[in-house]
Amino acid sequence: MLIDLEPPLLNKRLFLKNLLKFRKNKALIKNFLKDNKKRITTAQAPPILNLGLRELSGIEYNLDIEKGLMWYSSVYPDFINKKIKKNLLKIQQKESYIIGLGVIAQGVFSEDLMSYIKLEEDLNFIKKAGFKKVAIFRLGGLNEEYMQVVNKFS
Repeated sequence: MLIDLEPPLLNKRLFLKNLLKFRKNKALIKNFLKDNKKRITTAQAPPILNLGLRELSGIEYNLDIEKGLMWYSSVYPDFINKKIKKNLLKIQQKESYIIGLGVIAQGVFSEDLMSYIKLEEDLNFIKKAGFKKVAIFRLGGLNEEYMQVVNKFS
């Protein structure tokens, strides 16, 4: 089961409405994750903030669950990508993480597409950093060139 822990930033009304119930919702989410940790993977924002701030904001829970960190390097400017890489290197227990890369096809936000070269660079970084699992998003853009890159890492 995939649980999306990213805040609803695009829906400001929903964000503000839920802000009033933040503490209660955070406790409910944490208890749900604890009770179901063997069958859950979380989808989380990339580690731009430090761990303490991520835990405080409710987008990170210090539990033994599989965590999916969404890192769309084609979307972020270089200085943010450098910060994300630095924080990814600090992560302990890398076997508990899936790194979400993308995007290779247009999404809801008309994101910049990841080039074949950038996909290979990111996959090399993820491998050297010690992560074992990767998810590539927007597979509608999968083609022979992307497959050639992916097959280098299978």
